[in-house]
Formats: sequence, C-alpha cells, structure tokens
Amino acid sequence: MRRVVSPLRFIMGREKLKFERQLAKIYAKAGSKLIYRTKIGIDTYVHPQKLLDIIRLNSSGDAEPWIRQLSSEIHDLDIALDVGANIGLVTCWLSKRARNVYAFEPIAENADFMKSNVELNGCRNVEIIESAIGETIGVVNIFKREALGHHGMTQKHVS
Repeated sequence: MRRVVSPLRFIMGREKLKFERQLAKIYAKAGSKLIYRTKIGIDTYVHPQKLLDIIRLNSSGDAEPWIRQLSSEIHDLDIALDVGANIGLVTCWLSKRARNVYAFEPIAENADFMKSNVELNGCRNVEIIESAIGETIGVVNIFKREALGHHGMTQKHVS
C-alpha cells in the first residue's frame, strides 16, 4: 500500500510544533513507504528531514521551477548527465526524455535515496555513479551541511 503526502496549509507558532510531532509519528508508522507526488509528476520517497518542508511548500525542491521552463526544450536526448543528482528527482525526470541517463552523486545517503526513487518511478535507463565529477582527477573534500542535499566541495553553500 502506498501512502502519498498531501499539501497542507502553512502552520506557525505552537501549532507548528504540535504538527511536527504528529508528522514524526506518521513517518515512524509509514517508514520508507511514505511517498510524495511532486508537481513535476515524479514520485519520491520522503526523507524524514524533508517531510515538513515538502508539505509546507508543496514543492519537490529547488529544481522544480526551471524543470517546468525546460520541459518544452528537453526531449528525445541520446544521453543526459545529472551532476550532483541528489535524491534523483531530476534524474527521474530526465529518464523520460533521454535514452540513457548518467547520475553522479558522491553522498551515499543521497545515492541510496536516488536508487529507491529511480526504482519507484520505473526508470530503467539510469546508471547511478556514486562519485563526484570535475575537471581534474583526484580526491576532494565533500562538506555535508545540515540542509539535506546542499552538500558541496566548498564550506559555504553556493546555489
């Protein structure tokens, strides 16, 4: 049985804390079966750190606005690269527009979520490469930040 999160109104103050506790209970019961259908038509397993943000914003993240703009431009590709693929929302979107998709993600937690999301959306043309990609060969430090998915090779988040 799949459970899908529905958008709710924005809640503030004491009610917000009560709501967050209720969400924690819901997530604990549903576990990894909690799924959110994004505005771009991609299903995603909900990470516990992102649950409240997703419901509050009714959003699938930073990529959503530009994906909508590119929808009419990107189609029938032979190969697509998703560099810094995070949990795979753009990867899954690209898989419907390209013959082969290569998704690069160096953070293991994100890559695990991406594998689940790729399977959930039936994306059989995706290869996940658990590595960073850059102009030189070598080893780099990856800075993990509190905000899930905003990791990078610099200490300061650049968006």
